[in-house]
Amino acid sequence: MKRLVEQLAALLILAAIIASCGGANNAVRTPATSAAQNGALEKLQSLPIPEGADPAVFQMLKGELTRQLAQNGWKSASAPPDPAKLGNDVADLALAPDGTDWALEWTFKSLGDYDQNGAVGVSDITPLAAHFGHNAADALDALIDLDQNGVGVSDVTAIAQNFGVTVGGYAVMQSANGVDWTEIDRAPFASEHVTEPRRLSFTLPAPNDLDMFRVRVYDSTEAAFGKASNAVRFAAYDLTVELVVASTPPVSGIGTEPDPYVVQFNTVTPIEYDIRVYYAKGEAGEVELTDQVTFETFPPAFISFGAATLPEPVKMTVDNPMAGSFNITAVWGDVAPLASDPLFFRVQGGLPG
Repeated sequence: MKRLVEQLAALLILAAIIASCGGANNAVRTPATSAAQNGALEKLQSLPIPEGADPAVFQMLKGELTRQLAQNGWKSASAPPDPAKLGNDVADLALAPDGTDWALEWTFKSLGDYDQNGAVGVSDITPLAAHFGHNAADALDALIDLDQNGVGVSDVTAIAQNFGVTVGGYAVMQSANGVDWTEIDRAPFASEHVTEPRRLSFTLPAPNDLDMFRVRVYDSTEAAFGKASNAVRFAAYDLTVELVVASTPPVSGIGTEPDPYVVQFNTVTPIEYDIRVYYAKGEAGEVELTDQVTFETFPPAFISFGAATLPEPVKMTVDNPMAGSFNITAVWGDVAPLASDPLFFRVQGGLPG
């Protein structure tokens, strides 16, 4: 039976090759295109069976990739990852300490590049075969199993559709206002095969306070660019929050998780509290009022931040008889700072009696 499966897979590959050449009556392809096809096919057929993979399954996957590539007309996309495809988004760019410096860190994203070597090609069949039949068994399964129905034949499609897509590196961009961006450096991509989701990093040379950063992928030509990542802001100091009593009920605690502000009430009248958000410069007596937190209802469905600096703190309304534990985390504008101080508080009490 196993021998029969291998023979059928071999016949499927042969049929796909014939179809890709278009038969004897088809228009003659250019030598360059034929050479590229033949080279890819030779490389595909020479791939060794991955350790632990079923040889028949591996042969079947190679046949399916050959079939899909022939069906696509052997189109090879010489381009960076398609920005229109959500799986190519770099949305987790972050800043982290790197000794005495700071580093940008993000996760490599390129649909179909299962071995994460920077190029979508025939070698991506290897990790697919090694993980065949897996259902979220390890971290790499989620990267391969794009349709979330278990790693299987359908995951060959991402390789075929993105065949030839390359990642040459990332342009590191800087902005003072989040609108005007300047490329300050490039982080070349080091090609290597890995067996887990790949994290990349770039060390920033002495960022300026409140500068924003993002990275943008480019292809092997270093001329075509994909979608830019999310932006992060460098803050030399932390944002802090402070709860100020605006009504009569007592407040205890200092606003930390183990010792939250405790607000007690037994009145039907809504209670108002002022929320102040500071950008602390770290020097005694030197604080600067910045973005402020606004609550419309309590408990809040979301937290919004005003861009303007206001002379007075904004108010949060505790709508009796709501009670429970809540927290606020201050952020700067629409980008989280490197560190922030969450304010924890608990409302206790209820209607009289």
